[in-house]
Amino acid sequence: MLNDLFIIPGYDDSKITVTFTLPRGCSAIHWEVIDNGSPIVRGKIDVSSGHKVHFEAPIKNFKPWNIDAPYLYTLKLSLTVDGKAVEMSEHFGMRKIHVTKDEIYVNNKPFYARGYVRGRDAHDHPNFEELPLEEFYARNIRNAKSYGFNLIRFHSRVPLEECFRAADKLGIFIHIEVRDYYGRYQKERDMMNDEGDLISGDQWGSVILQNRNHPSLMVYCMGNEIRHPGTNPQVAEIASITKELDPTRLFIDTCAHGEFDRDHVDIDVQHMSYYYPFGNN
Repeated sequence: MLNDLFIIPGYDDSKITVTFTLPRGCSAIHWEVIDNGSPIVRGKIDVSSGHKVHFEAPIKNFKPWNIDAPYLYTLKLSLTVDGKAVEMSEHFGMRKIHVTKDEIYVNNKPFYARGYVRGRDAHDHPNFEELPLEEFYARNIRNAKSYGFNLIRFHSRVPLEECFRAADKLGIFIHIEVRDYYGRYQKERDMMNDEGDLISGDQWGSVILQNRNHPSLMVYCMGNEIRHPGTNPQVAEIASITKELDPTRLFIDTCAHGEFDRDHVDIDVQHMSYYYPFGNN
């Protein structure tokens, strides 16, 4: 119902900012923030104030979300729509991601990203044990964290909701790549169109709206091995959409083939697959 709900954690201000479009026929909205099963702050929305809802909620003495202690709060919304009661809730974490010229920061502390790859034929495996999907992803995350990894790069894929839920609860960051995957690795190179449309702006925007409340989401990436991204005008367009819909995350145009003319990226990715510190490659 609230397809554009956005819970923005104000890490430095000890508050959250909540925005969404008022549903048609909505006559009342109450909200509360729940911590470990108990409400800590609540309020009511004046639905006559306009089409867009915007409110702030203080989260005093909050517990931050980080990879070592992924603490989650819950925003609960109670709406009256066409005379009927509708309830919905969304988990969120109090955390902040930003970059300087040469550092990534999480919660105002330097963060060294150590990522591994999942998400496509060459870098993943099926759910052989037929586990529930959230547990399937959770087992992988727990094992990866035991080796010191703190980020998953989803190669040419946006993971399922169950993966984000597991990452939110267990504490690991996720890098997604939105551009469609056309086939196995070598065939894909010939099928890419690096000159024209790389991805639909509507598709890109819908992915952001669907996933931007997950505290584990760190990086939006357009796709793998896009050639000459700095000279492709669509990269600038996608970067602009990203900063409009979610300025709280990091943006990178492509992994590999990046050049020195890229004015829109927050980070770059250094591939280390040929140096594997935990054993032979």
